[in-house]
Amino acid sequence: MFLEYIIYPLKKHIKNLILKIINENTDSFHGIGRTQLIYELKNYGVSISDSKVRNILRLLKNKNYIEISRGRSGNRITQLGIDYLGSLYADVIHDVTILPI
Repeated sequence: MFLEYIIYPLKKHIKNLILKIINENTDSFHGIGRTQLIYELKNYGVSISDSKVRNILRLLKNKNYIEISRGRSGNRITQLGIDYLGSLYADVIHDVTILPI
């Protein structure tokens, strides 16, 4: 029962986590491949199949958040993806209430 509460939000936000990992691994010439992405997700305790990652990457590409390249270029985040991630963090910061001591 408790594990269900942990896993559900993770499933709901997996695309955001993947986008965050792609952002952390994007530079001018290289991105991150699916195999490395799956490995990085395991560091967050997420076990996911290659086909599910492909589907999520396709979704992120359709929203123009990432570029998918073959070979060594890998998956790279776009400016729109960076802006989307920034809006997520802004929402989190905005929703935090600081209580007086």
